[in-house]
Amino acid sequence: MSEIYTCSVDNRQFNSKESLIEHLLKNYSITDTKNGGTSEILKTLQEAFPFAMIEVSELDDKQYGEYNVNMYWKEYESDFTFSIGETTNTYSDTTNFETVEQSITYHKRFLENKDEIIKLLEEKYSPEKIIITQMFDGGLYDSDIISFQMIKDQQDYYGRYEFDGVEKFADSFKGYFASVIEGDVVKESDHYNGYDKEVTVDGVPISRLLDRAKRIRIEILEEK
Repeated sequence: MSEIYTCSVDNRQFNSKESLIEHLLKNYSITDTKNGGTSEILKTLQEAFPFAMIEVSELDDKQYGEYNVNMYWKEYESDFTFSIGETTNTYSDTTNFETVEQSITYHKRFLENKDEIIKLLEEKYSPEKIIITQMFDGGLYDSDIISFQMIKDQQDYYGRYEFDGVEKFADSFKGYFASVIEGDVVKESDHYNGYDKEVTVDGVPISRLLDRAKRIRIEILEEK
């Protein structure tokens, strides 16, 4: 005897689970989504980021996704706004993820990179304190950013990480302390605002040395 499925809304019976789901979708505006509903998304995100304040709401305009998420990380004074679900519009300023799991992987990289950088800065410079002053989701058009403040010998040193290599970023702080650097000259591009940002030598912004210098010697070791 085949299994019978009963709809608890109107007590209609169906001989397959698929027929029951189709009936519910057609007659009761139930959303069929691989992400679950707002409560399921909220639960999943809260488990991944227990320290966060999270709000999930259903979007009226489905071309930008199914759900809108606002996530606030108080410790870092950082707000993240993104959508979850399939989208037909690729020109939204808000980052979109097809699944909740994709959004978790994406945002965890902020924490993972932050931890790696703090470890490197502590090993290389032995600061008294390191503070995260900002985490920023650049969306489709800007760079993702983690801003750092490092305190050493009661002086403040700042750096903005744009997810272009934790080792490279940690080494850039040499410009605050070194008197001699040697290496390849590179004109870095500022992906955040589209302007040329900095000339670096061996990954160290030379502006940091120039800001400290009263007199300086420049020597070309090898011409192009």
